[in-house]
Parts: sequence; C-alpha cells; structure tokens
Amino acid sequence: MASALTRNTAFLTLHIAPSRYSVKRVPGWLDRQPADQFPRAGLVLSIHSVWPQINIYPYLRMQNISVVPIDAATAMMPGGERVAVNDMAGGEPGYFWLNPANALVMLGIIHRDLLAYVEQSCLSPDAMSRQADALKRSFDSSSQQLRGIQLELDRKIGALEALQFAVRRQELTPLGQASYLPEVAFEQVLTGELPTL
Repeated sequence: MASALTRNTAFLTLHIAPSRYSVKRVPGWLDRQPADQFPRAGLVLSIHSVWPQINIYPYLRMQNISVVPIDAATAMMPGGERVAVNDMAGGEPGYFWLNPANALVMLGIIHRDLLAYVEQSCLSPDAMSRQADALKRSFDSSSQQLRGIQLELDRKIGALEALQFAVRRQELTPLGQASYLPEVAFEQVLTGELPTL
C-alpha cells in the first residue's frame, strides 16, 4: 500500500523485513537484528496497534528521534477509524488486510497521514502542492482498484450462491468475512449439504 500511495512522489518506500518472510516470522526476525542495522527514516508504517509483536518504530527511533509513526490499522487521532479484527485462537488477528473493507480503511489512514506529513513539511508551497496532488492521484487509483476487487468478490460469491463459508487456515478468516456469510467449521462443510464458499 505504501509503495502504491507514494508512487511518483518524493517518498522512498522500503520494506525492512526480508520479503520472503511471512508476517508471522517478522517478530522473531526483528528481535534478532541489531538496532544500528536499520536505516534512518522519516516515517515508519506499521500495524502494531493490532499486531503489537510487529513494531519496528522503537528500532527506527534509535536512528532518528523525530521519526513519525503511522499505524495503518488504527488512526492515531481522537475517534479515529480502525480496521475490523476478530482474533484467532492464540490471540493473533489473522490476515485482516485481505478483507477489502479493511484494506480501504488502511489506505485511507496511510493517505491522510502522508498528506499531513507533506503539509507540515518544509517544502515550498509549489512542491507541497505537487506532492499532495501525486498522493491524491495514487490514493484515488488505489481505492478504485480496491473497490473493484470488492465488487468482483461480491459478484463471484453471488454467482456461487454460497450460504456459508469455511477456511482451512484461520489466518484467512478475514477474507471469508468479506463475504458477509456466516462462518462454519471446515469439518461441517465435509458433512453438510449447504453450498459453501
């Protein structure tokens, strides 16, 4: 999301953890890294309000005391929006970003914070305007794509005439929840007769 939103802007987006690592492996990886290994950053994007084990902010703050944290899962403002999360067994939130509604919330939070960062920067008014316009174009394009995914998902689910959903892996529950169908245990699907997603 960060890369899509900052395309054609002055922002440089880096994914800190190895790309081959699943989100579940990132906390262990973070714990094994020396603090001075991390780059100096002006902003740090995370989901630590929902997944506190993945909080890179303290590491980056050691390199730059003024680093600005952005939590994509919860707006850091009074009454700010938050993604919808149902914890799995073990307390982990699952892959909540797979639900297109959550992805739209996250996109909005990131966009608003990046825009505020630009507006409060030391850029000239002209440069500030160009950066804000580029962020808006990227946001509009990304949100339109997410809405298209959501509509396509709804269309395909409707065509299947499913009455419930089940998942083999609990992490995928948020994707099933995007269908607004009731969830049943996977074992019930094997013995049941209702059309299931």
